[in-house]
Amino acid sequence: MSSYRYWLDIFVILCLLYAPVGALGPQWLSLDHLPTGGDTASHVFYAHQFCQYFPKQGLTQWLPEVFGGLPFLSYYFPLPFIVIFFLNLWLPFGLAFKWAVFLASISTPACVFGLSVHRFGFSRIAGILAGISTLAFLLHEQNSIWGGNLMSVLAGEFGYSYGMLFSLLTLAIWIRALQGRYYWVIGGILEAATGFSHGYALLITGFSSFFLLFGVTLKHRCVF
Repeated sequence: MSSYRYWLDIFVILCLLYAPVGALGPQWLSLDHLPTGGDTASHVFYAHQFCQYFPKQGLTQWLPEVFGGLPFLSYYFPLPFIVIFFLNLWLPFGLAFKWAVFLASISTPACVFGLSVHRFGFSRIAGILAGISTLAFLLHEQNSIWGGNLMSVLAGEFGYSYGMLFSLLTLAIWIRALQGRYYWVIGGILEAATGFSHGYALLITGFSSFFLLFGVTLKHRCVF
């Protein structure tokens, strides 16, 4: 890769990373305060319990909430809380929570650009348009509860953003694996990470993987 293209890719990636950060407000993300919008208040409690008890008791914590209490993570998925735990080793809890909540959404447009250009061989114009299209999805305001866009993340549905990111990575690896260029185990690990992030994203990834394999099998049968 020429030096010009290298620095162009760095510039595009930085712009795609900053766009969702700018929409959220860097001044708010840098404050050690806890967000409370939507279901986020409950997740703050879960994250605090996770960071406090995970090293000693694993994932067996009992939460004394409604209906006499319930096992930890009965209604959510562990991967975002694991990220919060590791960030909390270096950052105050409020900052660790906020950056972990938005990390997947912030990273997705840049990942889409990188996959488009450096894994599928599309032109850089196509990669930039793909990244901008991802930003359009993140910034739209028609959906505030079902997950994926920033408004849903602000309402507490941040697990889906992790699932969406790992779903994209999984399907990209499956496509390359079908060409014999990647080990299948990498796709399996990424699909497991998708399941650790959100169930709906795992369903989408599972059905998409099935149709990919079915399509390739059908193609080979037609050839022979």
